[in-house]
Amino acid sequence: MIKKTTLLAGAVMLALLAGCSGKDATEHYTDGLSFIADKKYNAAVIELKSAVQQAPDNADYRLALGLLHLQIGDNVSAEKELTRAMELGADQQKVVLPLFRASYQAGSYPAVLQLLADATLPDNVAVYADTYRALAQLELGDADAAIALFDKLATQQQFTDVASYAQAHLLVANRNNAGAVETAKQVAEDSPLYAEALYLQGRSLLAEENYQASIDALRSYLQLVPNNLQARLMLTQSLVQTTQLEEADKQLALLLKAFPNQPLVNYLKAMLEYERKGYVKAKEHAEAAINNGMRNSSVRIIAALSSLNQQLNSQALHHLDAIKTELHKYAPLQNLYAQLQLQSGQTVQAKDILLNQDAQTLDTQLLAATTFQLLKTGDNKAAQELIAKYEQRTEKDSKSLTQLGMLRMNIAGQQALALRDLEQALQLDPGQNQTRVLLAISYLRQNMFAEASKTVDEWLDNEELAVLGYNIKAYAAILQQQLPEADALLQQAQQAATDHPFTLLLQANLAAARDDMATAQQLLIKSMELYPGYIPALQQYFGMNVANDNGADAIKRANSMLEKAPDDKSLRLTLGRMYYHTQAYQQAIDVLSEPSLRTETAPAAFWVTLLDAHAKLRNHKEVLSLSEQWYKWAPDNFNAAYFYANSLGLAQRFNEALPILDKQLQLNPTNLMLLRSKILQLAETKDYAKALETLRQVKPDDAATAEMQFIKGRVLFLNGQIPPAMEAFTASYDLAPSDQTAMFIAEVYSKDYSHQRAVQFLEQHFAKSPASGNLKLFYANLLLQSDKAKSFRLYDEILTESPDNYIVLNNYAWELAAADQLEQAQQYIEKALQQAPKHPDVLDTYGKVLMKQNKLAEAVKVFEQSLAIRPENNLVQLNYAEALARSGSKDKARSIIARVKNLNSEQNQKLAEINALLN
Repeated sequence: MIKKTTLLAGAVMLALLAGCSGKDATEHYTDGLSFIADKKYNAAVIELKSAVQQAPDNADYRLALGLLHLQIGDNVSAEKELTRAMELGADQQKVVLPLFRASYQAGSYPAVLQLLADATLPDNVAVYADTYRALAQLELGDADAAIALFDKLATQQQFTDVASYAQAHLLVANRNNAGAVETAKQVAEDSPLYAEALYLQGRSLLAEENYQASIDALRSYLQLVPNNLQARLMLTQSLVQTTQLEEADKQLALLLKAFPNQPLVNYLKAMLEYERKGYVKAKEHAEAAINNGMRNSSVRIIAALSSLNQQLNSQALHHLDAIKTELHKYAPLQNLYAQLQLQSGQTVQAKDILLNQDAQTLDTQLLAATTFQLLKTGDNKAAQELIAKYEQRTEKDSKSLTQLGMLRMNIAGQQALALRDLEQALQLDPGQNQTRVLLAISYLRQNMFAEASKTVDEWLDNEELAVLGYNIKAYAAILQQQLPEADALLQQAQQAATDHPFTLLLQANLAAARDDMATAQQLLIKSMELYPGYIPALQQYFGMNVANDNGADAIKRANSMLEKAPDDKSLRLTLGRMYYHTQAYQQAIDVLSEPSLRTETAPAAFWVTLLDAHAKLRNHKEVLSLSEQWYKWAPDNFNAAYFYANSLGLAQRFNEALPILDKQLQLNPTNLMLLRSKILQLAETKDYAKALETLRQVKPDDAATAEMQFIKGRVLFLNGQIPPAMEAFTASYDLAPSDQTAMFIAEVYSKDYSHQRAVQFLEQHFAKSPASGNLKLFYANLLLQSDKAKSFRLYDEILTESPDNYIVLNNYAWELAAADQLEQAQQYIEKALQQAPKHPDVLDTYGKVLMKQNKLAEAVKVFEQSLAIRPENNLVQLNYAEALARSGSKDKARSIIARVKNLNSEQNQKLAEINALLN
């Protein structure tokens, strides 16, 4: 019989390349807590978010997610989840202090002051709450109120840790950073404020330029809060200042592991790699920063110069083209841009740039070095010398100071100097509107809301600029949750310029902040109707409606916009991603298949969306073709290489895929995605020894996960190492008792131990997780050996749920044929053939049914088709030989059975029956 339990299991290795999952809220929550315990915070966030999504009113899930967000530094999300947890009745002792801390670190200072303001808190909570209130008042500019509260906290005697921490802040206020550090050291390790005290020490020491001591304090802090991005960035800055570049790189490695897509982290890594002349990695990290939202000129310059050093001129041109409106500030790069344009045939544009430059600006070597050095933070002394040189050349020059301020604003630790440069530039030339905008935006980025608002005051009397001034002031008010003030400012913006697109967008934000979603949507609709090309309004409208109408109206409006502007690539990509996010994959493909989008300079979002949409529809040929094109255009891009290698693996072109993975592993030797893909593909080529060798390259923490233990077990099993395979499978099952792992454990039991043990194991598993999906089918196949009646009942259930399941149809037909119920057997096997016309097992069953119906010529042809696909299968060869013998082709039947080797007892019995026919 062809009803082997491995029929499903054998396909799992390739299925792992695509991935799948399905758990309830409790499982997501439990897995999330396990990941937190293992310090795998990204995975924990995914699991807890899934739990919250499935059970949004569960306070425990919200609380766990909020505390995790707080721990990894995502304070905005922490505030949201902890607030909701408190509303849902979470334990006040567990949620109140974390919520104060989250709101404060998220910059929600008014919320900190309002939080439980009218409640009477226990003494052991109230003093800590007041500490955060004082910190919030300090941030809001109410220094007098903050100092008064710190004074009160510093003089109370019941909680000495609070007193010491408050006294430290009073010393900071008096610019006595050294005293503040010593006082903060008095906060004991068992205090709720101990971590905050360490953080205060680290910041104060950094302000005193006592970098090594700052490093020590921040390292201690990060042992308690290992994923605080800001603290680790400060630590990295101090390491750079002390020229500890190797250690700085180690910190960046930790940041990249925890926050692989964080743009600033990738930007710092790109700078370090460029300094080392590691242009491949510099380009990779610069592009990672760009792809994740960093759009400033500094990161584009690193990406361009790194591309140029690898002779990737078209990619260098792409990066410079993205900042072409700013290149006039960087004369050598403008010259480089012109040269690249000439090489690409854009001669007119290049000529215009070169003709409009002064001859002095053509000294590319000196000025390009200056531009790069302004991006560099590794050699502090050299950087200071170059900045001083730059300032000498541009003294009292507003434009140059603006340029310098822009560069410094993107260098960690130099924001204060950047503000100084921009302020000086504006003093020299108050009419420089671009400088004023940059200064205002820079103030907002630093949460200096009052300064940002004051900067644009003089525009309010200017007829052309008033609308921008009011909008910036309104935006500052919204960021501070000062909604009535924002409303008044936006009304004035409307009076200055009716229905300006940015005004309408801010008004929609304001309405949404007040939970007036109807008004917010009306404003966005108005904006889209007045300004059809204003994509921010479309994106925000889609986000508001996707949960209600699956984004249908937003998509309809986007289509209408695209009809009027078919060449707008940004709009086309936006519509494509809308379709993708609503699971309308074919529509996403249709929109994104416009040839003008598929270029060498297409953003990663385009490729990923298009590729995954095809993958969701199982368009494997298209996935392979597209990923190949992306890889050819960007062979050094990690994502392009990974997608292409995986696509080749799914197409079973392992000999082509493995060298691509090896090339990337030379650059990223511990990358789990690459190692995982390589292991799976080596297993598919049956090179189990090399697959196991690759498994040993996986870092211990990664190797200990349920998924990697499962993969290890599967490779060991295929290599015939049964006991260690079972050990790995069991370890995986203990961590995550999934149906997939259960199926493989049961398969090992049934093959190498006992059939009854396999059945008992599955029944124990089903007691915790009811039978479903592939495991239910596996169980039904297994029961064919011991309980056919129960197996058939399961088959009936499966066929009711999935009437076209060819595996069930095939097995059912085989058993019916064995029982000589040939008419029913034929019905089932013909239906299976419709679903899987080239599956060798299905063909074998069909041949058996035909042979039992004495349709021997047809049976012979069908068996030949099955053997053409799988020529070494003993049972099919024996069935073929029987059909030949019964049809009179005895010599050919003898030649077939002569090739059959390694028969089991059942097959030997079958062989004896055929020999009887041949005598």
